[in-house]
Parts: sequence; C-alpha cells; structure tokens
Amino acid sequence: MEKYFDSHLHITMKSQFSLQDEPTNPWKTITFADISEGLSFLQKCLGKAMFEKTFVSQSSPDQLLNDNYQIIMAALFYPDKGLLKAIEQKTVFMNLLKSKQNTGFGRILSFKRFVELIKEENPINVVRNDLKLLEIEDPKGRTYKLLDKKTDFDPQAKGVLNLVFTVEGLHCLASNLKDGELANNADETIKNLDELLDEYPIKIISINITHIDNSNQVFCNQAYAMDGMRASGFREVELRPTGNGLTSEGKKIIKALDKRGILTDTKHMSVVARKEFYEFRRREGINSPIVCSHGGLTGIWFDQSDEKFTDYILETRKIGEHQRLRLGKPIKYKLGKVYDQIGFNASTINLFNEDVKEIFDSNGLLGISLDQRVLGYSGVYKTGTGHVTNNVLTGSAGIWSDINWVTDTEFVSLAEFEDRGFRSGRPYGFAWRDCVDADALDKLINKNVNNVREMHFLHFAFHILHCMVLGRQWDSRNGVEKMLGQVLCIGSDFDGMIESISTSRDASEIHLLRRKFIQDFPKILKENKVELPQGMSIERAADRLFFENGRDFVLGRL
Repeated sequence: MEKYFDSHLHITMKSQFSLQDEPTNPWKTITFADISEGLSFLQKCLGKAMFEKTFVSQSSPDQLLNDNYQIIMAALFYPDKGLLKAIEQKTVFMNLLKSKQNTGFGRILSFKRFVELIKEENPINVVRNDLKLLEIEDPKGRTYKLLDKKTDFDPQAKGVLNLVFTVEGLHCLASNLKDGELANNADETIKNLDELLDEYPIKIISINITHIDNSNQVFCNQAYAMDGMRASGFREVELRPTGNGLTSEGKKIIKALDKRGILTDTKHMSVVARKEFYEFRRREGINSPIVCSHGGLTGIWFDQSDEKFTDYILETRKIGEHQRLRLGKPIKYKLGKVYDQIGFNASTINLFNEDVKEIFDSNGLLGISLDQRVLGYSGVYKTGTGHVTNNVLTGSAGIWSDINWVTDTEFVSLAEFEDRGFRSGRPYGFAWRDCVDADALDKLINKNVNNVREMHFLHFAFHILHCMVLGRQWDSRNGVEKMLGQVLCIGSDFDGMIESISTSRDASEIHLLRRKFIQDFPKILKENKVELPQGMSIERAADRLFFENGRDFVLGRL
C-alpha cells in the first residue's frame, strides 16, 4: 500500500473549539451529521462552500491512518486574535453559537470556548492543550508516536501515526499578555519555547515567525492571507498587513531558532520580509535548509528584467493605511485546446521564482498546498455586461477596453508598497495578455462540472511542472531530479480553514490525487516538452513527491 507524508496539517484545531469540559476527541472525524443542528443556518450565513470545507474534518488521525499516512508535521496553533475577532463580528454566527450551547453542535463549536480563546492571555497554554488533546485515546486502539530520533521511526508499524511538529506563528508561544499585546518579544518567546521543549518530548521541525494578523509585527510583516473572508462578507481590515519587512527582533529570533536546530518557515512572511530574511541568512552564515511548509507558487519572477510582479498588477488603489492590488492570474502552461485558462495566484503570500530558488539552493523543503485559492483556481460566473462577479475586473481604457480579467485581490502596507519591487519603470499590467480571461473561463467552468474537477487537478499539476521547469533552468537534468526527488512534497494545510481541491477533499482521498498524478501527469509533461529524470518512472516520482521526500527530510533533522 502506498505511504504518505504531509509537511503541514492540523489534527487538534477543531478540538480546540469544542467544549473543553468534554473536548472532541481528535481521533473523531467530524461529519455533517455531527453538526446537523446548525447545518442549514451555517449554509445560509456563511455560504455552502465555505461551510463544507471548514467545519467537517479534513485530517483527523482516523482519516490519516485510513489512507496510510506514516509521518506528518502537525501544526501547534493558537488561532490569531485578529481572526477570532473578525469571526466574532459576524453577529449571526455568534448568535447561532449562543443558541446551540446545549446541543451536540454546541459541544463541537462551543460559544464558551470561543470567548475563552479571544480572552486568552497565555496563547502558549493553548499549544500545551494541543499536546494534551493528543493524550485522548483512540477507541480503535491506534496510537501516535512522537519522533525524537531517526531510529524511532518504524515503517512496518501498524496503526501508528508518527508525529513531528511545526508552530504556526510566534504568537502561539506568547504568555502573560498585557495592555493589548498580541505577542512577546524575542527573549520572552524563546524562553517560552525552551520551557515547552523541556516539558514535552516533542521535535519541532519548523516555526512560522508570523501568521495572518498583525500579532507578530514585532518580528516581521505578514502577507495578506484572508481574501476569502473578505469575499464572504467578514470585516477583515485588522487582518491586512501594516508593517515593513523583517525587524531586529525577527532577526534575533531567527538566529535563536537556528541555534536550536529549528527551521524558519517562510510561509505567511511578506515578500519584503522574505527578501530581507534571505539577505540576513547570507550575512550571518546561516546554512540550514529553508522551508515553506504549505505554499503555492505565483509562477512568475518578482523582479527580473523580462518579468516583474508589477507586470501583473491590473489595478492599484490606496484604501486607508493599505494599498489594494488587483492582480491578473499568470498563464504559464496549457493542456490541449480546452484547458487554456489555468492561471497561478500571483498574490505575494505565494512564492516567486526567486523564493523557490532560495529553497532549492538551501536543500530545503517545499510543501505544495491543496487549497484551491492558493493553487490559483477561481470560480467566475456571468461575466457579461452588468453581471460581473467581484473577482472580475473590466478594462476601461485604450486597448484594455471591455476586456474582463479574473483577478486576485490583496492588500500590502503602505510602507512596503513604497519599498523594493512594487514600482517599476514600465506601466502596471504590462503582462495583461498573459492573464486569465474571465469570459473564456466562464464558458469553460460553467459548461461542464467535470471541467472544474479537472482544473483543480491541473492547478496542482502545473505547480509540480513549474518547479521542474525551474529546476531544469537552474541545473539541467540534475535540477529536475532534485526537484522531484528531494525538494517537493505535499503540505496540504488540511483543517487549516481551506477549500481543498476536489481531487483530494481530505486526507482520506489523497490516494485519488496520487492515482490521477500517475495517470495524467505524463501527458502534461509531454505537451509542455518536459521530461522525467532518466531512470525515474512516474510511479517513482509519485513515491518521492507524496512520501519519501518529506520522510527523508524529517528523519534527516532528527
């Protein structure tokens, strides 16, 4: 039976939102039936798609072991206060939690627990609770194994889920917060980390130094990550980035983590912070691998002579303390005469080619997210005059007139907008011809529902293809082999509030994604004139991508 690895997913986050006097067992897979009392209302106030992808389980240990996951990097996580407050402002949702306090739904999504999390002054205690929740036994007798050294891993063991950990944001390690503080400084954070590692026999492979709100501004600025909430009607202004790059406290903690053998995870860092991070590593002689545990690609260069990020900015507008950008979706690859409108998400939370090169050169690990939006998929409906959806921008001048583009929206701080790379000598939208056309996409995805499922897979496949193309550019056949046989893995972000691709809606369907990869990826390679490394079959490539690369990376860190 095939084996699987994942560099980033959550197995306890849903249990954190349950009634803590009687917490939901992490082993339990939450289904629609479990929350049926709030089902119709949630679909009405939050939207069916968001509900389906968020409230049922995507990566319970039961799901993971049923599809033979062997090793995972489990996220330890305290939900950002900015995120909790944005949800709290959705009055209809909070009223639902209040009204269902004494029901099965209310035990799984507890109003009392939600309030406790918002008021939490010691986020590190929530991380401790993550580990405490893992002590709850599985009714079927299966177990976790906390890996500490390479020999702890037994590939023949049955019913065992091997765990190492990642921490999603330094705010998760904060304690004794006062006067509106959202995170501690570097010294206090490291002190708390050391105490946590003394208390628990866990191996932390990597840490995100920031996350989705402004909690970690003491360390670095974050990239905007919550456009899905904005599009769903949440007030997410407080989640828009306000800082500028990497701070002195951020540099201090990066050195402290490296000293402890813990890697800095670049996911969620702003593009300016990432640039400064790479420069800082070089100055300090830090040679440890660079990790992006659950990322997507922009498909483009941030700042090269023949291609710039600004080429894909179709509209920019100052709104309050932020600059709003409307980004075209870069088309880099096609399949046949039908699937010619598959674009990447060029938002700066995703990795530019320069970022991929840093990971590649450092012998790092790049976990490909299975979130539709991160991979670049967008729905679009009724793009005719007067019926455009809010992710469609219509050109209104010169050669752009009456052209409809699918766009991604992001916000950058005014400070970073004035910084490196957000301005260029040529006009914005220079690459508009190479962006997804909304009318063409509308015809494609609304003509046949099967096209949507196929496009989900192709967005994933084109990420793998793009990395192979970059590897070939950097080191010929050896570069392609390194990408497929070392750097790439799956970093799904299951149960991280994502809308996963339909090819693998949750961990129990990862084998379907692997099967389709083996079946369809060779023809994608052929059409785009890219070859597998000599002697590597498509089955072997799948083994490396879905399991062995991640396994080898983790065991090499123990």
